[in-house]
Amino acid sequence: MFFSSSRSGTLKSAGYEAGRFQEIDIATGNLLFDWNCLDNVHLNESYIQINTTNGSGANPGSPYDYFHINMIDKDDSGNYLISGRHTNTVNWQVDANAQFQLQHDVRWMPNTNDTITIFDNGSTGFLNTKLSRGAIIQLHPTNMTATLVQEYPNPDQITSQSQGNIEILPNAMLLSTGTEGILYHARSSADQGTMSYRAFRSNWTGTALREIPAIYATTPSNSSISTVFMS
Repeated sequence: MFFSSSRSGTLKSAGYEAGRFQEIDIATGNLLFDWNCLDNVHLNESYIQINTTNGSGANPGSPYDYFHINMIDKDDSGNYLISGRHTNTVNWQVDANAQFQLQHDVRWMPNTNDTITIFDNGSTGFLNTKLSRGAIIQLHPTNMTATLVQEYPNPDQITSQSQGNIEILPNAMLLSTGTEGILYHARSSADQGTMSYRAFRSNWTGTALREIPAIYATTPSNSSISTVFMS
């Protein structure tokens, strides 16, 4: 089980908010791992300037959200992948087409410990850098570099301020644009809806509550075409 929390402190006259996560063995309650961004990421490694966005740092009631932890994943070898939406990539050389900012849903690719999938927002609403996209990026820990394997641009050239995710499916992908409420499947179709933090596709089987289906038909007064609803 993973959970995250935050705490406030002081940064000169402002407050700050720190991202932290713990891994706990549910069966025993034992703490297996504890990580705090303040012990690993310096405040000056943030994109976000004080007083420019939510978590402005203007006062203790709005602490400076310099890290903004929003995803933790763990591979089969025990390596943790931690996403801090408001921070720069530290000590890594990232190819220009693999650079990302203000991301969500960073995960290890299944059965790998060197490749990640990511929803690259490229925006906060206050800071806009590029259009949102999904991407697969390969990491090279030995020389601290990263290269783009594949990208999934959104067809409508949307910039999503927050939220969103990418799911790699067999021979396809699912891309959710978060605040923009559009869901793309395999680059070919789009469904407009409300904002969605994450969306996933799964097998689903419905079971009717009655043996005989309920049927309703309606015909608009200005049309000869009927619409039939069935459940």
